[in-house]
Formats: sequence, C-alpha cells, structure tokens
Amino acid sequence: MTVSYKEIATAKPFRFLIGDAAVEFFVHPAIVTQQSKSLETLIHGKMKEARDGFACIEEVDVDTFARFVEYCYTGDYPAAEHVVVLDASSIQHEDGKVEHEVGEVEHEVCEVVQNFWDLDIESSRWKAKRGKGVKKNLIMAPRSMRRQEMLKAFKELSWNTPAQEPKPPQYGARVNREACEDYTDVFLSHARLYVFADTYDIERLRVLSLQKLHQSLVNFTLFAERTTDIALLLQYAYQHTPERTYTMDDLRELLMRYVCCHLEQIKSNSVFQETLKAENSSSVDLIEMLLPSLD
Repeated sequence: MTVSYKEIATAKPFRFLIGDAAVEFFVHPAIVTQQSKSLETLIHGKMKEARDGFACIEEVDVDTFARFVEYCYTGDYPAAEHVVVLDASSIQHEDGKVEHEVGEVEHEVCEVVQNFWDLDIESSRWKAKRGKGVKKNLIMAPRSMRRQEMLKAFKELSWNTPAQEPKPPQYGARVNREACEDYTDVFLSHARLYVFADTYDIERLRVLSLQKLHQSLVNFTLFAERTTDIALLLQYAYQHTPERTYTMDDLRELLMRYVCCHLEQIKSNSVFQETLKAENSSSVDLIEMLLPSLD
C-alpha cells in the first residue's frame, strides 16, 4: 500500500540502534511498516520496542541497514564500492599462501568435483599414452560444450517480482578490468541485504538484491587472484541462510550455479574448500547441481 507524503512527514521518526556499536538511525515509521509485517509489529505492535519507541538490531551491520533505509525512501540502493588492492600479483591471505597457487584437495567432495571435470576430457596421463593419430580437439569438445551451456543458463537466471509491487529499477553492474580490483565488498553488500530482506520478509528487496548480485556476477571477470572474492561470498551465504525443505535457498542456488561454471578456477581455493568441509549442505548442493551435466 502506497503511503502519502503527509503521513510520512507528520509521523515521529522511529529510532533504530544498529550493530554492536548501536549506531542510531531515525526513520519515518510509515516508510518502514509498508515494507515488512514483522517490522510493522516491531514499531506499532505490543512488543517492548513499540512501547519504548526504539529497537536494537545487533545482528545487522550499519552499512546494510543504511542501504535498507535508502531503499525504503527511494526504491533502490547502492552497492558497496570495489577496493583496489596494490601489488595484486603477490596477494597473500591469512594462511600465508598465494591465492593462485594450486593446493592439494583433501576433501572427498573435491575429488568428486575433479572427477566430474575429467569425464570425456583429455588427462595428462592419457595424453602421454595416446597415439599421435588421435586429434586432441575431438576429446576436448564435450568439456567446452558443458561449460558453455552452464554459462548460458546462468546468464538467463531471473526472479519474479510480486505482482502488486513495481518492477525493480534497471541495474548496470560495473565491469571489473584488472586483477587488483577486489569485489568482495560489492558482492557481500548485495548478499547481506538479501539476508536482511529474507529475514524480515521484504520480497521486492529480496528479489532486487538477487538481481543485482546476479548482474554483478555476470559482468565479473574471474581473475586467478579474485577467486577468494567468490569463495568468501559463498561462505557467507551458507553461514547466513537457512536450510530449506525440498528446495535450495535462492542465494545459495545462484552462487552454486556460478561456482559450477567456474569450478576449474575455484576448486583449489582454500576458503572454498573450507566451506565444503563445514557443517552445511554446500558439498551436497554442489554435487546435485553438477549431476545433470553428466547426462
């Protein structure tokens, strides 16, 4: 339901204390309550927050809530900015390993992934034994075709906006040009807003954040130095979205589809491997998403 400007302007702002530092936000109640039934109850219901005139939301970071507030007033929100990392060729992580070095894959799920890519593909061991008369391109074709089909399907992903809601604004995601451009914050700004919208049942914002993240991934060039950007995004998704019965969470599905398209580059990333080893369904989701490509 559309709220009149008079109703917005004449209402006393509601006070939100956000994050561990309890940063204050003052927002017109009508702007917030039209977005979410649970937030409407928080502001106008019988809960303590409604009586006190303020609410503490510690689990949400300040930047995410600021984007939500901007969305409430304008119908859109800005993504975080990318970060330029100096001397990208020698980027090291906390474990001291250079990201583009290929490590040992220890988890059995990763072995399944490796076996998937080896199907109908020329291996170095087989290459040494094959006769000179066998043409290499005849062996490589199935692998290339599978990947192209998955990339095409990923680019065509879409989500429906609720019928009564206005269509989300067009979004032109920036194209990264250099390996030194770190997109972790860009991706996570969309993912965190998705989790917020999913938690408070704000369907249009949930869809908008998915669409923006999808477009960002479509336009993203996955340099070897940038695999951790994707791995951290996937890790966040599995740490902050719920297990769903008979279906996969939309954010998880989006990211798993992207991972399947770029598995050759991501599979050796230590953060990616840690996510697969963690107590979540990521390894099962990955295998289930790869299986149709084996047909």
